[in-house]
Amino acid sequence: MPVVPTWLLQEESPDRYRPGGYRPTTLGEHLHSGRYEVLSKIGHGASSTMWLARDNSHAAGDSAMVELASLKRLSSGDHNHPGYACVPTIHDSFWTESRYGKHLCIATDVLGLNLFELPLKFQSIEAHMPEIVVKRVMRDLLSALDYCHNQCQIIHTDVKLSNILSSFDYKLTASDPMIRCMGAHEVQVEDGSTVIITQASGFSTLEDNALDIEGWKMLHFKLVDFGSAFMRKKSVFEEYGTQPISPPLTRSPEAFIGAPWNASTDIWSVGMTLFQLLTGSTLFAADAAEIAFPLYMYQIFGRFPATMIKASQKGAAYFNPDGTLHPEFAAHDQHLSLQAFFESLPGEWRPSPEAIEFQMTILKVNPQERPTAHELLQHPWLSDVV
Repeated sequence: MPVVPTWLLQEESPDRYRPGGYRPTTLGEHLHSGRYEVLSKIGHGASSTMWLARDNSHAAGDSAMVELASLKRLSSGDHNHPGYACVPTIHDSFWTESRYGKHLCIATDVLGLNLFELPLKFQSIEAHMPEIVVKRVMRDLLSALDYCHNQCQIIHTDVKLSNILSSFDYKLTASDPMIRCMGAHEVQVEDGSTVIITQASGFSTLEDNALDIEGWKMLHFKLVDFGSAFMRKKSVFEEYGTQPISPPLTRSPEAFIGAPWNASTDIWSVGMTLFQLLTGSTLFAADAAEIAFPLYMYQIFGRFPATMIKASQKGAAYFNPDGTLHPEFAAHDQHLSLQAFFESLPGEWRPSPEAIEFQMTILKVNPQERPTAHELLQHPWLSDVV
């Protein structure tokens, strides 16, 4: 029986290689009439795999088309806005075919590790991400959302660690030592055929020392994966819809109960992402049943607004019209303090009082009470980010 390398467990599932899914791609492959040469694998997302390619020239599914339309709108916005540098820039797009059908390929600027992978560097040395680094992430993420919301009228709806990628200031060349061949393994997929899954290179400037603050200063961060985005003609701060959005761990209270949501749903996701960066863990258990999340939110953040419950599709299943819990959920009618949780952390793991205050400012059950990305960028906690 062939030995399966451990790194394979961190890569994309072979089940995604099917019609409407991933395109089989290999190192050294040439795409778009030979223009692009695949050099290294960067990673994978919900609807695509990401590769580093050399442009040799000198001159899909629904989510893929949404991604392309979103990136085109982002690339055509105000280049002077600070958030323009915090979203991908589209350089080219083209279609290619495999045995699974047509696939949309999008060429953007080079990106590195995502923030779901970066904390692993700290865990390996039993440390946590320095707060000054978390501030840099928040500054870039909020700049990206300010640009999306106010300049491009885009609601991302899928803000999470794996959709925030690192980037760097210098220009890569094909001979750069950061571009290296990693592992590759042939696996059988659902239709009985085989594909080669390549190990992501995960290149960054932090290969040797995750606590090298100077190395972190070379990094910037970009919000990616706009395949679930909603583009508006009107203000993104008007109520939009009740469609299910976001993974459970970053989904807003209004989205959980099927109430109308707007750009403020992205801000809630920012708050949940910040909690992970500050503490190294998620606020709610990853294996918790989705149906229980509104109850957990009630315990920590208090009553849902009566107007939100009235306008929702599912709120009445949990709450009375005044926002109190139904009697069958009496066991959840107790308050758990997020502030007390932070204060219970050991000193070296406890965020600063300013970081905790910033966190508490974001996580409001009532979306009307959440600050905008632009307002959060003015917060004193971010004032010393360079």
